[in-house]
Amino acid sequence: NNRPKYYKEVRRQIKTGKFIGAAEILLFHAQKGNKAPKVAVDFADERVSLLVTESLRRKWPIVIHIEFGSLHGRERQGYMEGLSSLLEKHPKHPFVLIHMGQLQHQQVQELIKHHPNLYFLTSHTDPVTVYNSKQPWVNIFSLDGQHFNEYWKNLFIANPDRFIFALDNVWDHHWQESYDKKMKCWRSALSELPENSAHLIAHGNAERLWKLK
Repeated sequence: NNRPKYYKEVRRQIKTGKFIGAAEILLFHAQKGNKAPKVAVDFADERVSLLVTESLRRKWPIVIHIEFGSLHGRERQGYMEGLSSLLEKHPKHPFVLIHMGQLQHQQVQELIKHHPNLYFLTSHTDPVTVYNSKQPWVNIFSLDGQHFNEYWKNLFIANPDRFIFALDNVWDHHWQESYDKKMKCWRSALSELPENSAHLIAHGNAERLWKLK
């Protein structure tokens, strides 16, 4: 939606004062069957600029949606450079990459190293989602789903303040068929982390960034 009414409506909603943050900014979203179309938006798009500007003004964390696992070659490089540029332009402002960006642990580790203002939402990173989807979601769990993969576990312990627990329950079957299974995985795996790390990932980081307390 890139019509004048869109910008007017977004500003109207923000001015109500009812919100503590904006929803995710869809920059690249691969097509998901016949339910969700492909979305490919440039960082310079006016719709992106509007939400970034308003979020910066209100000190809201900015949630970025880029599915790097579905991007390749120059297109992938372009989105990564765009993300890095945005992070470097606003080094004191928190940005959050949803679905871990569909990135492997080495790539996440590099981003953490170079961008202290980048955080990661854990949605769609569990085996229940991965095994029931044809999309390149990243599974951070062991094969049985009861433990974190060792690489990810070490990354969580080393950087507990950079990850935020989240699920992405869009469709009814996410609630009816898989919610309990996903929560079982998370409860089991988080229980094996140091207590403080588990609390930060499970709720502490979200409370701090979105000022929920």
